[in-house]
Amino acid sequence: MKRVSVVSLQFAPIKANAIENCKKVKNLLENLKDDAYDLIVLPEFFNAGINMTNEEFFEYAEVESNSVVLSKMAEVARKYNSYVLCGSVLFREGKKLLNRSYLLNRHGSVEVKYDKIHLFNYFGGTEGGYTYPGEQVCVAKTDFGVLGLATCFDLRFPEHFLKLVKRGAQIITLPAAWSIVNKVTPEYKSQFIKNWRTLCSARALDCNAFFVSSNNAGDIHPLFKGIGNSMIIDFDGKILAQAGETPDIAIKAVLDIEALKKSRKVFPVEKL
Repeated sequence: MKRVSVVSLQFAPIKANAIENCKKVKNLLENLKDDAYDLIVLPEFFNAGINMTNEEFFEYAEVESNSVVLSKMAEVARKYNSYVLCGSVLFREGKKLLNRSYLLNRHGSVEVKYDKIHLFNYFGGTEGGYTYPGEQVCVAKTDFGVLGLATCFDLRFPEHFLKLVKRGAQIITLPAAWSIVNKVTPEYKSQFIKNWRTLCSARALDCNAFFVSSNNAGDIHPLFKGIGNSMIIDFDGKILAQAGETPDIAIKAVLDIEALKKSRKVFPVEKL
């Protein structure tokens, strides 16, 4: 497949309400009034948000064998005949919680799953207090190309993305809950958003790969907001589609895989 249609969703998940959050995904897609996608990318913790205590995280974590999210998103995959990157969902395995992304194929079946490796334990973040880190980078071979999976704070670690490219990744997905505390100066907020956008563009350029981010936006916690600014970026750093800070937005773009292949013949970053 030479051209790949991609859509990225940006919204503020409703706390601990997987049914309503899955409805929100469906509504955003329906509002696009389009039915031809190859890949749909959803934000981090899109099923339940991050506004919970550690005890609540455990209570509302999904169990893979009885997952509401996987069931509802399988319906989306089949309806649009699309791969769906289930941003990330908190899953429970025994007493172990994992920040996990699932890639569903066009039939709604699980292709691969990725457990977030780099947990956010800084500036007041306590992700490592309730979640176990993943151990393996993850790529998925699809009918349109090879996807490389990453989540949120992974963005700060360029070596993670180079590992994906060396395994063949042509398109890299990044669900995120990148956020900022409410009481900051306008100057700090502006620089914070600029840093996020710069890192997203840098990863595309580092890897000579397409880059698709899907971020939380708006009120996701009493103390902070998701900054949005989801982006779809070409392998040469050109921004193909972008969202601002507003929640409940879908952005889409068409990726030229053949152009990427030509670029990699000139600059074979995967072999460096």
